[in-house]
Amino acid sequence: MSKGVWVHYVITLSGPKLLPTTHALELEHYLEKQLKPIIDDLQGIGMTIDYGQLGKQFRLL
Repeated sequence: MSKGVWVHYVITLSGPKLLPTTHALELEHYLEKQLKPIIDDLQGIGMTIDYGQLGKQFRLL
């Protein structure tokens, strides 16, 4: 791999995998590492979001 080349990967149930992949995504990882910090910030500005709804569709407004 040469310098400056981007590597695209996702976290799957089998660990990190290069894209494209057919492995199932590790949704808990994405909820905890990407969505939870956003939700925490939204709660910081007064939005009420129930963490029990993570992983399900829910309205923000």
